[in-house]
Amino acid sequence: MCAANWRQLAACKQSGDVTQAARHATEIRDHTSGVHGKP
Repeated sequence: MCAANWRQLAACKQSGDVTQAARHATEIRDHTSGVHGKP
C-alpha cells in the first residue's frame, strides 16, 4: 500500500497534479503515523 502511494505521489508530482499528490502524501503520512485504517 505505501509503496504504491509513493509511486503514485511521484507520478502526480511529475505530471503536475498537485491535488492528487497531496492526497497520496496524506495517505502516506496517515499510514506511517498509525492513523491509517483506524475507525
